[in-house]
Amino acid sequence: LAGDHMQLEPEIVSTFAMEKRLNVSLLERLYDHYPSDHPCKILLCENYRSHQGIVDFTSQLFYDQKLVSSGKQPPHPTWYPLTFFTARGEDTQDPNSTSYYNNYEVAEII
Repeated sequence: LAGDHMQLEPEIVSTFAMEKRLNVSLLERLYDHYPSDHPCKILLCENYRSHQGIVDFTSQLFYDQKLVSSGKQPPHPTWYPLTFFTARGEDTQDPNSTSYYNNYEVAEII
């Protein structure tokens, strides 16, 4: 089994499910099961696809600064590769769906 235990965890709202620890993914359970020096725990620390700014951010926030950027992506002419924006507005639920949308966020992107 291969994967990244630091990826998004399951989104759980049920108290019963939380009590059963269903908010912890299978990969995270397996990762926590073995000691830190176990040979099955391998961190792929070299990233070739993402921009260095994105790798540095995630490395610092989630991976104890163990990730290294080896890609050579050209810079964007206007934006830094990891830019956060605020969009005001409110979530609206489609009457025929359980999904929500925010038209102000759409306007920011378009």
